[in-house]
Amino acid sequence: MAQLSEFAKMDSPTSKKDLINAAKLIAQEVKAIEEEARKLAESCTDKRLKADLIATAQKINTMGQQLKILATVKAANPSDNDNDQLVIRVP
Repeated sequence: MAQLSEFAKMDSPTSKKDLINAAKLIAQEVKAIEEEARKLAESCTDKRLKADLIATAQKINTMGQQLKILATVKAANPSDNDNDQLVIRVP
């Protein structure tokens, strides 16, 4: 994640590619975590815990997709600070 911040500050074609690739890697890891959470939820006997796990897995996947989109937008226009305001803050 720290690398994303560094890549976003740079303004070269290589750093833009690196920014997008780092976001893609994180999104892939997020997808793997989501799949594991779903498997765990399927074996859970507590209905509330199962529902919470599934809901959290969905949120994780959504945030991974948003990260990819924001990284692509930031790479396209790194000087636009408005894009930074779009990031959803997780409590």
